[in-house]
Formats: sequence, structure tokens, C-alpha cells
Amino acid sequence: MGAGQSQPAESKSIYITEEDVPEAYRTVGVSEEVVNAVNQAQNRTGKVVIEAATDPELAKELERQRNENRRLREEMLRLSQLQSRQISVNPADSRADIEEKKKVFEETVDRVKQQFFGYQKENACSDVEKQLLRCLQHNKSKILNCEGLRFDLDKCVAEVRNVVLKGA
Repeated sequence: MGAGQSQPAESKSIYITEEDVPEAYRTVGVSEEVVNAVNQAQNRTGKVVIEAATDPELAKELERQRNENRRLREEMLRLSQLQSRQISVNPADSRADIEEKKKVFEETVDRVKQQFFGYQKENACSDVEKQLLRCLQHNKSKILNCEGLRFDLDKCVAEVRNVVLKGA
């Protein structure tokens, strides 16, 4: 350890204003000692002075966050202005827009209903299904005797599926 390493590092002051602190972090529980230390460190302008070791990465990160906060504030202001501008538009125009959007929405709902819920057909395979159920009831211990009817039911279901898919 040389004499240069024994010297205390030069500290840098960082000023934090209330607007730099996100809303979620404005209420923080701290000990009495921390409150006293902060009160002693306040300068005349009301800003809290925090002594920190010189760390260029910390300074860059802090500057980046400040720029991000500034950009977000400007964007929020711009959005608020746009929103107030949209509200002040002629109510008759907005009513027409609302009616047009409502009409488009209802047409879309009708198309979806027709495409997905419109196909209601009676059970085309009900005869084969009934025969299979009767066979299974009569042959409870010999279900393989009904295998031919199961193949017939599978074939019928496949045919109905193809008809439905071609019609869609």
C-alpha cells in the first residue's frame, strides 16, 4: 500500500429533487439516524446533498434515468394535449364516427357468428350411433363384437367432418 492508496477518494455531490424520485419510492420507511443524517446534509436550496464516491457508471446511469424521466414527462404532456384536442372535436363528427365503428363491429360479430356458430346440423350419424349403443348394451362382456359398428361410426363422422370443412 502506497501513499496514493491511503488518501481518501474525492467525493462527488449528487442532488436529488423530489421530481427525480418515482411516485412508488416517495414513501420509504427509514430509521431515526437516517432522518437526522439527511436533515444535517440539507443545504440552503432545500436539495438533499448525498456524498458519493466518484463512479462514472453511476453518473451515466443517473443521467440516463433523468433523461428517460424527462422524455416520459414530455410524452405524457403531449398525450394529454392530444387527448384534450380530441375531446374538443365537433360532437356531431364523433357521433358519426361512433356510429360507423358500431356498424363495423356489428358486421364483424355477424360474420363471426355465421362462420363459427352458424352450422347447426342434425346428427347425421345417429342411426349408426344408436346401433353401436344397442350392441354395447347387449354385449357388455364382449365389446369386440361391436367393432364393425365402431368402424362404421368413425367413417360416418369423417364424412360429416369433410362436408362441414368444405362448406366453411
